[in-house]
Amino acid sequence: DENKDPEKPSDENKDPEKPSDENKDPEKPSDENKDQVNPGESDPSVPKEDDAEQGDAKPGTEEQKPTVSANDTDADTDAEETAEAKPYVSRMVTFSDDTGMRVTYDANASQMYDYEVAGGVLTAVNVKDTEQAVSFEGNVELKQPEEGEKYTSIAANVFGGNQDITYVKLPAGVTAVAANGFKGCTKLKSVYLPSTVNTIEAGAFENCTAMTQISVPKSVTAIGSSAFKNDTRLHLVYIKDVDYAELRTIGDSAFEGCTVLSEFCTDTGFAMPNKIETIGSAAFKGCKAIKSVDFTNTKLQTMGESAFEGCTGLTDLTIGNALALIPQRAFADCNALAVITFPVVGLVDTVIDKSAFSGCYRLKQLLLPDYVREVKENAFQGCTNLTRVEIECNRIKLAESAFPVGNKELVIIAAPSSTGEAYAKEHGKAPDKEKFYTYKV
Repeated sequence: DENKDPEKPSDENKDPEKPSDENKDPEKPSDENKDQVNPGESDPSVPKEDDAEQGDAKPGTEEQKPTVSANDTDADTDAEETAEAKPYVSRMVTFSDDTGMRVTYDANASQMYDYEVAGGVLTAVNVKDTEQAVSFEGNVELKQPEEGEKYTSIAANVFGGNQDITYVKLPAGVTAVAANGFKGCTKLKSVYLPSTVNTIEAGAFENCTAMTQISVPKSVTAIGSSAFKNDTRLHLVYIKDVDYAELRTIGDSAFEGCTVLSEFCTDTGFAMPNKIETIGSAAFKGCKAIKSVDFTNTKLQTMGESAFEGCTGLTDLTIGNALALIPQRAFADCNALAVITFPVVGLVDTVIDKSAFSGCYRLKQLLLPDYVREVKENAFQGCTNLTRVEIECNRIKLAESAFPVGNKELVIIAAPSSTGEAYAKEHGKAPDKEKFYTYKV
């Protein structure tokens, strides 16, 4: 040992620049520690575990999904579908229809509907992708299916009897409101009818006791029997551009019992479209708010029995010149009726049927033009204030009880040698010439 090579230092004399294990550079970890990461001193290029939680991830990047076992695949698939499904967002829209009614509804709700259509008739509306029927309530908008067959009418089971709907907006393409389509919808205030509608069928809106107004398209040619019967709050049936309206037929009892109906076709009073041809039996029976009816410029040819019976607010009536028969009890018990006007020229011979004006006790005077050829039994029974009847037809046929001859003040004026004069003399109702005639020279 004493003779060792001096150039080979002993352990004690090793190169000081080569540190021993004890003095190794602390910044260079040993092999044992080189894979260990010292919290707080990790490589800054490696994202910290807290980065995601602290929101340092770039917007729009997707978070890595954890690895799942095969057993979890179905559950995660459902979760992904739920997460990806877009939430429903309502879109409230407000509009005013032609009657002035303002309506607010959810314009996106119809996206959640599936429409079942058979033979052009909407038979059901289901919750999307299910067979569960939609429970309609409030204000509702329907649309046409995006694919497949379109519908032109709606079956009665879709809305009929619904106690929760308040307004329904129908889509373009609907041509008819089906029979009993909205019958018994007691909260329904109105329905929007598109311009494609041409028929309102029987009982369509019967017993819709909350309905106040409705706009009927000018394209409608017929309103069916009992279509609006007993709609006790209905005051306005409006037809825009009434002069061009196609309405020709109003069915039996169509508006019977509409006790506050005062505006028809216009928003200022009661009018009839020029093309109207037929008014059914009891069509406006009991419509107490009607004040005036004028058929002068219409094509009315047929009127049913009791058409305006019990219209106790009616004060003025003008008969059309194409009406051949004023039927039984057509205006009976219109106890405010004071003026009946016939056109000077008639297109057809006219007959006044039994009890047509019975009970019209405010009527005082009456002029029957030449084309009125017959007055039947009790036509003016109970007209206790009738004091003057003038008859222009020389060969008029008068039933024994045609006029209330029991009225003491009644005078019947007719041409000499006419059947009217004979009737007047028979019942002591011929005028005293000195009293009723004046002469101008």
